[in-house]
This record gives sequence, structure tokens and C-alpha cells, in this order.
Amino acid sequence: MIFLQLPIIVSFIINLIFAILALVFAGNVFERGWPNNNWCYDYRYPNSPDKQCKQFIEATKILIGIGGGLGFLIG
Repeated sequence: MIFLQLPIIVSFIINLIFAILALVFAGNVFERGWPNNNWCYDYRYPNSPDKQCKQFIEATKILIGIGGGLGFLIG
């Protein structure tokens, strides 16, 4: 966009389309990529989830939140 000399309306439409697509595909990231208890499920021992894994999930959620918030602020 920096090197192209497009009218402002074309640039606005392209940026709007990118924003809409980012929001549409963000649903898939939150649905499939968000850490949950399935990460700790061990098929060999189905009734005993690992405590370390649950702590890792909580730490991962915090780091994802911090990274997402910083990315939002920078963007």
C-alpha cells in the first residue's frame, strides 16, 4: 500500500476487507487453538490428568492474552 498510489476509497475498502477477514478467521483460532483440558488428556491414563499440564495450560492462556493485547495495542 505504501508504493501504490491508489485513491483513498480503494485503500479504505481493501483495509476494511482485511479487517473483516481477520475477524472471521479469528473464530477458528479461538475455537481450535485455545488451550483447554484436552491438551492434558493422556489416552493411556484417561482418569488422571497431569497437574503440570494444567499449570502449563493456565500459563499459556495468560501469555496468549498478553500477546493478543499487545498485538491489539500495537495494531
